[in-house]
Parts: sequence; C-alpha cells; structure tokens
Amino acid sequence: MFNKEKSKEFIEHMNKDRKGINNPMFGKSKSENTLAKLRKKIYIYDNNKELIKSYDSVGDAVKELHISSETIKKYLNTNKLYKNKYFYSELQ
Repeated sequence: MFNKEKSKEFIEHMNKDRKGINNPMFGKSKSENTLAKLRKKIYIYDNNKELIKSYDSVGDAVKELHISSETIKKYLNTNKLYKNKYFYSELQ
C-alpha cells in the first residue's frame, strides 16, 4: 500500500471507519495521570546556564519559538546548544 494510488472509495471507507462512534476512543476522556505523561515542562537556558523561560508543554514552546517539536525533543537533555539555548525537561 505504500507509494500506491488509493481509490476514492478506499479513502472514504477509511475515513468513515475512524470518525465518531467508530473510533475506539470516542467519548472517553484521558485521566490526569495520562495527561501528566503527555505534558512535558520545558526549561530554556542561555550560554551561562541561566534560566530564560519555561513552558508548560512542548506545544507551547513550539508556538512561541517557531521551531518544530522534533527539534526541541532532539535537544532536550543532550547538553547541546541550539541557537545559543539549552533545552531541559528538568530544572538545572
């Protein structure tokens, strides 16, 4: 199926299978424990390891810094600089 043209009927069928009541997670809410795992606080430090700013989640940092979440995840806890900034998921 990879790199193959999919028929319109197939795409419609797949979309129908994933919507509303057909979705196994439909109507279920996530527990606070699960949400805590999904959220990851981000701390940004300068060259002198002084705290610049903290964000409640990767998504908040992405929106404000205009970089991808993959870039942030790549530099978290690696002790490597990204544009003169260090990214951590714990206070240093």
